[in-house]
Amino acid sequence: MLASESCNCPGVAVGKDAWFRAQRYGHDIMSDLNNHVAGWVDWNLLLDHTGGPNHKGNLCDAPIILTKNETDFIIQPMYYFIQHFSKFIPVGSRRVDVEVAARFEKPGDAQLYVDYQSSLATCDGSSRQMIHKTDDNKMQVTNTPFCLNMVPTPSKGREIRLVECQWTQQTWTFEEDTNRIRIDDYCLSLSRGSTENGVRITADKCEPDVAPHQQWTFNAEDGTMRSKASTSNQCVTTGYSFVQAAAFVTPENRKVLVVLNENTEPADFQVQVGDAVLDTSVLAGAIRTYVW
Repeated sequence: MLASESCNCPGVAVGKDAWFRAQRYGHDIMSDLNNHVAGWVDWNLLLDHTGGPNHKGNLCDAPIILTKNETDFIIQPMYYFIQHFSKFIPVGSRRVDVEVAARFEKPGDAQLYVDYQSSLATCDGSSRQMIHKTDDNKMQVTNTPFCLNMVPTPSKGREIRLVECQWTQQTWTFEEDTNRIRIDDYCLSLSRGSTENGVRITADKCEPDVAPHQQWTFNAEDGTMRSKASTSNQCVTTGYSFVQAAAFVTPENRKVLVVLNENTEPADFQVQVGDAVLDTSVLAGAIRTYVW
């Protein structure tokens, strides 16, 4: 598979907006590579100062932007984020498995949006994992306006997406005796009963017998929400985990680890390879590559 036609629109961004667009590129590339995509193509590597021209007639951003007089160019942050992959992961590299377990000293800004989905992931102390039950029986991401909401899917199933709490009348039943959370015949669930990191939080038909993948607890000590099915340190995560990583072995047998931190706080973690351990960190909103 080949990912193609990636772009950021409208127009040419500067400052924080340009950095955010670079993060989006890094997130997109890493997600694709971690899901069996063999390559990634940008739509336009070079555009003029307005973000054109292109065959669609609209204006978009690019890694390289010409100045207005077309005598020089500006390198956008997107260029450097792309380079973490294109420079260090040559053709013929092989992706290898990597487990991510970062920790934040401060939770940071949740940076959530309407319709974001939720998943189960390693607990990291971030704001995206702070969830509480409200007095009106909703599940709210603490210190944000967002709640977990059940919505229908085109396949006539149900999924969980974020909505502003003030715009939903949906309320959940919290069964104290079973630890299930339900609306009518639908129970909050782990997709297909999996506890793999990144598994989606869904709403499925309640099992006739109470099942661990439909049982949930709220941790009063750290403000997290957890699945009874999990046997490791995992938390319900709104959106996706701030820290993501992809690892590769190059044709020259070099090991490459690319780590992206989308939180507004630095992420501390260890790189462990066999008996070797490296204590390290990635700054807020940054991407970092390790080669050995």
